Amino acid sequence: MLSNASSVIVAHNHPSGETTPSKEDISFTRGLYQACELLQIKLLDHLVIGFGGEYLSMRAENMFGAADSE
Repeated sequence: MLSNASSVIVAHNHPSGETTPSKEDISFTRGLYQACELLQIKLLDHLVIGFGGEYLSMRAENMFGAADSE
């Protein structure tokens, strides 16, 4: 917000190295998506990074919620 960003990508990892999002990850992402919409900032993706270069794209898995139509 301080740099007038028009979009963001969020990424995090799990200590286990698993890329499966937790219920909390999904809930956080849906709330963040709604907050970004209010601020007219596009949430491009939320990535869960695993071991060995593996990752999961929450956008590609349609985990942003019903409002995510892209």
